[in-house]
Amino acid sequence: MDEDQPYRRLAVRTLKNCHLLVVDHFAWQALLRVYDIRRKQDVLNFLRSIILLENFTYTALKKSVDLFTHGSCLVRGSHLYKQGAPANYVYIIKSGEFLVTKRRVVIDV
Repeated sequence: MDEDQPYRRLAVRTLKNCHLLVVDHFAWQALLRVYDIRRKQDVLNFLRSIILLENFTYTALKKSVDLFTHGSCLVRGSHLYKQGAPANYVYIIKSGEFLVTKRRVVIDV
């Protein structure tokens, strides 16, 4: 086996008749790079539209694009986070409507 060639670490067997597309590994990597460039440009354009970031230079925002992970779409009724959860992230909402609630904690003294 060629050491430079990636190899499969598992076997995949069909359970039903299947139809699929096949693309060369290197072509797939090129496609992913194109997607990544477009995603970064979309994030940069969005960051430039945020009023809180208007004093950041284009260059500073461009350098920070990789810090942002691409969030997924949340379905209605799901929680972005819950009260009491660790505050490890800042969320920048691109679209949608959210209900913000706070439970009152009553402590008997």
